[in-house]
Amino acid sequence: MPVPFEALLPVGIIIGMFGLSGGLVALVRTWENDGKPPRWNTDAWDEQMMLRDKLLTGHPRGQQSDVIWASVAPRYHPGK
Repeated sequence: MPVPFEALLPVGIIIGMFGLSGGLVALVRTWENDGKPPRWNTDAWDEQMMLRDKLLTGHPRGQQSDVIWASVAPRYHPGK
């Protein structure tokens, strides 16, 4: 017995919405991490390095050689 096409339309919409929402979540996570994949299974060392990177660059995933003191930690600023 064939499946009527009216039953496939809602299934296609549901599958499409799941795909769209999953794609948007992946896009937002990648955008938040400067185009890098999200971190997982971080330990104390990783947390410390993320804090260091945030203090140096203003973003936990940013790494650069010149120092930009972020406004999140004014007590660490050498001029104060």
